[in-house]
Amino acid sequence: MEVYLLHDDTPKPVVILLQGSGCSPLFTIDGDGTYHPTSLFQDVIPLESRRVHFAMIEKPGVSPLKFAAGMSREEKEWTFESAGLRCTREFFASATKTVRVADARTVMTALAGQPWVAGFILVGHSEGTHVATGILKTRPAERILATALFASAGPTPFWSSYVAAEGAGRRAAFDEVLNRVRILQQADDDFMYAGLPARRWKTFALESTPLDDVRESAVPLFVAQGTRDGTILASDLFVLEAIRQQPRRPLRYAVVEGGDHGFDTADGRSHVGELFNDFLNWALDPSRATGTTVVH
Repeated sequence: MEVYLLHDDTPKPVVILLQGSGCSPLFTIDGDGTYHPTSLFQDVIPLESRRVHFAMIEKPGVSPLKFAAGMSREEKEWTFESAGLRCTREFFASATKTVRVADARTVMTALAGQPWVAGFILVGHSEGTHVATGILKTRPAERILATALFASAGPTPFWSSYVAAEGAGRRAAFDEVLNRVRILQQADDDFMYAGLPARRWKTFALESTPLDDVRESAVPLFVAQGTRDGTILASDLFVLEAIRQQPRRPLRYAVVEGGDHGFDTADGRSHVGELFNDFLNWALDPSRATGTTVVH
């Protein structure tokens, strides 16, 4: 297991960053040996390191991507995109929610005894939101101050794809999603579906869902979603159900008007830094008021 840490000796919460799906690496390495992060949160890490520490966990079968000396920006971008399409056999064998949750729990247990660790904060994006809620379901002994779910919080990915489909509500759209569920329920674990093995879909979409995961947890939740992301209605339902399940649990719902899956708007602006700052302000405030906000 490869874990990347950014910390000093001051006791602060550790943010566990949980990336989305696929086998793109967390870091690239230039010809001079310099590491560069690639995650959605790469720009906020140095800005927020005065308030929190950071930990990033690489997936099994994935390693930093090394660029040859003298490569142009375009060549690096093409190489990075190509690497995300060439997943290893080890990655496919371990591409499950079960493995990702267990890896995060291992890291939390290992770090909990360090004198500079003052609890944990979970932050997931896309598939990583399901990993974050999966950690909550395990009821870890380590103190979790808050959890942020950036895009894709919902009852199940299949429900999300149904409501995102053009003409959602049509019986044909529903039948298509129902058939996906039935196919995967009966499929061999190695059966490839939408570029990933069935074992991945079973653990992320069938065996448990974010709503199942948080049902018994009282950890404060921050949900961020873009209206241009096809999972917006699923997140709406998740928030309503989470409040119904745990009326006293602090919950903040931030919606980016016109935001896509990565929280970019049509004018080219990224709202990741704004959302992360909002989340940390809320998570580190003992009052953690429940409410909603719209970001323009």
